Amino acid sequence: MATPLSGADGAVCARPVWVVDQAVYNRLARAAGAMRAFFEQVSGWMNEQLVGLEERDLAPWASQVLALDESTLDAVGRWLPELRRLLPGDPGLLAGRLSALFDVRRQQWVRVEVWQEAVANCKQQARTMIEGLAADTLLLFDRGYLSFPWFDELTERKLWWISRYANHASMQVRHLLYQGDGVRDAIVWLGRYRADRAKYPVRLVEFYHHGQWHRYLSNVTDPARLSLADIARLYARRWDIELAFRVLKEHLQVSQLWSAKWEVVQVQIWCALLLAQLFHGLQVQLAAQQGVEPFDVSIDLLVEIVPRLLQRGIVPLPYLGRYGREVGLIRPSTRLQVQVPFVDLTWISPPPPEALRPRDTGRYAQRKCAPGPRLKTKQAG
Repeated sequence: MATPLSGADGAVCARPVWVVDQAVYNRLARAAGAMRAFFEQVSGWMNEQLVGLEERDLAPWASQVLALDESTLDAVGRWLPELRRLLPGDPGLLAGRLSALFDVRRQQWVRVEVWQEAVANCKQQARTMIEGLAADTLLLFDRGYLSFPWFDELTERKLWWISRYANHASMQVRHLLYQGDGVRDAIVWLGRYRADRAKYPVRLVEFYHHGQWHRYLSNVTDPARLSLADIARLYARRWDIELAFRVLKEHLQVSQLWSAKWEVVQVQIWCALLLAQLFHGLQVQLAAQQGVEPFDVSIDLLVEIVPRLLQRGIVPLPYLGRYGREVGLIRPSTRLQVQVPFVDLTWISPPPPEALRPRDTGRYAQRKCAPGPRLKTKQAG
């Protein structure tokens, strides 16, 4: 660092000022907050750019369709004194983890929380992530979030959800909506034991395909609103957040951490998230311009090509629309399509009112996601 000085001839010169490492880290600690604020500003701007480009055919009755998940950051180097005593592979070397909500309609990060503790149960931060969500939001999450109090709280908050069924969850069948041809669609109570049971009924949908059972749970109990095919298709889109984490780690170098200092790690994460938001937005815009699905546009190649175009002073969107197919950027997606048996709505047996009635109370035996204090957090955009 240098301070300006005036020489004898009036010229301005500078002399070095020595700064200790801690002063740099203190500045970086403040920079992490500034980078997060910048990420939120860019997210708001991207929201405006993507108006009208959302995939509205995904659960059109839902106010939003969001995937919820976590990702552990990679290990840092053992450069700091407190880390040198740890052996390679020790969980204490992990840089932290991200809890996130990802909008699958707009391909945008909606909320991201960065936690320094890397090893923790994903349910512990789940409640923080849903604070402030609009009613009728549809959440997609994997069976790692299976928890009776969590399911009940989402229902009480008027939030919809779809998850995979975990085999260890006991249940009582209240009503069979449909059964036949390797398909079962039923209203169930989760938990058969008085000391451990959910309050609200949910829907269990299962079908047999290619030698294995596919089982899903949801609090959307009306098959007319959410068919078997819709459930399978929507849950498959939970994979969008996994691909978004991959973009961060593999293409934006979050897997190659600059430092073992938590302040520096945070700055790197927010820089990568900001760039990812722009690349995902460009993917959606280019897909809409070319009349293809978002995943027909390779975001891997976008991350590679766009910086080169900017260095040459070329505006990316018109250029990529013209030459995207030639360079393989726009091509048919290789994502697997979920094939499900056909079930006509006329085959469904409507449930009687008592099948949809909640229990008097829920009881949660040793559940890690039991109701607790609610925390406030910010939402991008």
